[in-house]
Amino acid sequence: MNYKNLLKYSLTILLLISLIEKLYVWIYIYVLEESIYFHFIILEILAILFLIFLAIKNKKIETSLNINFNHTLKYSLLFILFTSFFEKFCYLILNIQTPKSVGFFQLLFNPINTGIIFSFCLVFLILKIRKTKISFNVFLIYILTFIITNCVLKYGNDLIFHYLNKIIHPVSQTQKAEVGLMNLVTNFSGGETFERPSFNIITELFIYPFDNIIFSLKSFNITMFLTSILYSKLILSTFIIFYYSSYVLFVNHNKKGLYALIPIKKDLIFLEITKKPLWWLILLLIPFIRIVPKYLINVELSKLYQKKNSYSYGMTLMPWLFYGMVILNDKTK
Repeated sequence: MNYKNLLKYSLTILLLISLIEKLYVWIYIYVLEESIYFHFIILEILAILFLIFLAIKNKKIETSLNINFNHTLKYSLLFILFTSFFEKFCYLILNIQTPKSVGFFQLLFNPINTGIIFSFCLVFLILKIRKTKISFNVFLIYILTFIITNCVLKYGNDLIFHYLNKIIHPVSQTQKAEVGLMNLVTNFSGGETFERPSFNIITELFIYPFDNIIFSLKSFNITMFLTSILYSKLILSTFIIFYYSSYVLFVNHNKKGLYALIPIKKDLIFLEITKKPLWWLILLLIPFIRIVPKYLINVELSKLYQKKNSYSYGMTLMPWLFYGMVILNDKTK
């Protein structure tokens, strides 16, 4: 048995554990209490089942979807290694049991650094799969599989360290009572760095980050708003899809793809590709007003890729999705 099969079998076991936990929660909590999150847990169960099929390397599924799960697993493992694993490992070695004791490590293990590492891993995954001819739908499946696999591996990582901590640093009943009292007094969320994790894809990907974004907008907290965006894997993925689509567009027109990351230069190249006046750049720099020249630019791009004019509305209002549908739909190169 080689190491790749060992990783897949290990992931399969972890997925089965996650599935059992979700089914348990579904039956004993959501169904009996008729929770509003009933439909959410169905989606989570379907996501786990999909990953189980990929993990056991079902040839029919991989062939029909044109997905190589090895690529997704490789970069997901790298992401977890540099984030959750390294964080829990440091806490375990130094016996850091509560968030209050984190101290300096809070500078290392925070949503900003995690978001940066996630972005790099996703970009490397895209650079790997762009060598093959895939549709935009398969491109999205790759990214969603990558995100969900990260959630599963993080759950497994935290679960393993939870039990390792119990073995290495056993806590007496008196200490448990003290920690519980401190959590009530200080109002810590979670309260322990090694508490038993729960596997909640919907909460982690949707509810928690978007609740924080809404709260930050209501309170005009710019720092919290930016941190929430970096915390959200879905929002980061949408940015990466858009900028990668722009990168491919520029390369296809013999421009340097890295210009897609430079705001003003990017707009100038869009104007050049669509043969629009350069003075439109002034309009593109004005908030809200920029939507008009942006729409006209997208009309020309739709014509360039032989798409219906309705695509230009989507490219203006939802650029992360429609730019990918227009530019990446034939092949990623």
